[in-house]
Amino acid sequence: MNKLFFLFFLTPIFCFSQLSISIDVIERTDTQKEFNKNINFFLGKYLYKNMVIGITNKQSLADYIQQGYDPVQDSLIISNYQIFSKYYLKDNLFLTIRSPISSSYKSISIYDRIRIGAGYIFYLEENNNTEFYISYNFLLKSNRNGFRKGELNFGVSLFYL
Repeated sequence: MNKLFFLFFLTPIFCFSQLSISIDVIERTDTQKEFNKNINFFLGKYLYKNMVIGITNKQSLADYIQQGYDPVQDSLIISNYQIFSKYYLKDNLFLTIRSPISSSYKSISIYDRIRIGAGYIFYLEENNNTEFYISYNFLLKSNRNGFRKGELNFGVSLFYL
């Protein structure tokens, strides 16, 4: 994992490449129904003018489900890191896709934990490299209980071109 981090992210920094750093500050999940301070970092590289790919320290979580018992919500950590892609549709709209790098449990596939979403960007100044955003994402495939487990996030992004 450390080798991937150095090859993928630190090499472009030294090559003066385009870089995006995002931080989710507040999160509200459909299961907890309350706002939480949950700081997650997203480090990405611009592939094109409108597309960023990268890695995040946001954990991928799943329910603990045992036959005959109610599920314990988001109690299994599938992966501590995830890869993501963000595509900017217009100046203020973007789409995201996020997937765990690996799965800690053989019974749970990383394809079951892929999340898709969309977001809206707020600029304080037009020519500033700082943007604030609100985004919503959910599981691409519903879990065993039939839920998509959505998340609402508020955050800030810095980008260096």
